[in-house]
Amino acid sequence: LENTNRVAHSRETRAPGPSSRRMLLSPSPISHEGSHRNCFKFDQKDGSLGFCPIVQKKPQENEEKYTVGGILGSGAFAEVRFGIRKMDGLAVALKVADIDTHGPLLRCAIEKEAKILKSVEHPHIVQLFDCMETHIFGNFCEKCVCTELKWDENGVCIHCGHESYCHDYQKRRHNVIMLVQEVGLNGDLFGFLTTKGPLPEELGRLYFKQLIAAVEHCHQNGIIHRDIKPENLVLDEDYNLKLIDFGLAARCSKTGKVLQNGGVGSRPYAPPEVLYPKDEGKTSIGTYDGAPADIWSCAVTLYVLLTGYHPYRRPLLHSIGKEPHQQACPHFIALIKGKSYEDLSIHAADLIKNMLHIDPKKRLNIIQIKNHPWFKGSVKTYNEILQSMA
Repeated sequence: LENTNRVAHSRETRAPGPSSRRMLLSPSPISHEGSHRNCFKFDQKDGSLGFCPIVQKKPQENEEKYTVGGILGSGAFAEVRFGIRKMDGLAVALKVADIDTHGPLLRCAIEKEAKILKSVEHPHIVQLFDCMETHIFGNFCEKCVCTELKWDENGVCIHCGHESYCHDYQKRRHNVIMLVQEVGLNGDLFGFLTTKGPLPEELGRLYFKQLIAAVEHCHQNGIIHRDIKPENLVLDEDYNLKLIDFGLAARCSKTGKVLQNGGVGSRPYAPPEVLYPKDEGKTSIGTYDGAPADIWSCAVTLYVLLTGYHPYRRPLLHSIGKEPHQQACPHFIALIKGKSYEDLSIHAADLIKNMLHIDPKKRLNIIQIKNHPWFKGSVKTYNEILQSMA
């Protein structure tokens, strides 16, 4: 099958749309090509971003408390840049949202994300240091959140894939809201997969335990993340996992329900009830159980971490229409029948299989996951982790 993970920068074949978030579509192995925008590793010796091939320009001085550096990644409505806190030289990640372009709705969304982050402080959840309104100077793109123009031989911006004429050629000043957060100095797990390959099972177990601890804390505080994937799992200077990007997170009701709204999360990691709700096509907007949806995303993430590829293209057992994206997926059918776990140990396969139950009510919950034999297995020490990443 075609590897649709690649992002081309030519005019004819570049990836459409404003978002530069990476997605794994399978059963193709993970490809490093085109996946560099969120893969970063900060070198404390020379200040460079080791995983990111984009040349970092001299940081611009911000009038407030931070020096704004190079681009680490971007999403639908915000760009993430490397930064330095002037007060003490602390390396930070700056999530920059252009409120001049996107207006009050974006302001509300960013403020909601900040409130959620403040309510779920945890060792394995990215820490929010500050939320401030300020300004930056940049070559803003009219089609996406890109703020820096650097084009290739085809006249296409290497940061966002849009033509150079979509950007301001002269730097302009825009008002922004900036979330100041911890930065993953050792990159994200997607970057690890593209450079090192699948995780050894003991290392995968360690990071899965840390992920489940973070998700459990979120759920205990009534927060559903809704976008769990390797790109949103970064490693700090001690190689501890941190769950990031709460831009799509939502508070669930007292019954654990969250609103069903299309396009939430990354499609390869979203469960069937989110992508294909029963009331699809009707006028009313339904709801779904938030916690089981996050559990599904955790299961797919674990599968990817341990194998290096995605288990299916879409979670459909039966065709629901004539369009290609509405057709049943043979890889998903095989997965549900237990035929796609050859690259996993017996216990790992059993855990993932029971987390990927079609019926949300029959999926393993957090307590059951923590009591599973695979989850209780041995893990690597941090010294062993450092040696494996050397």
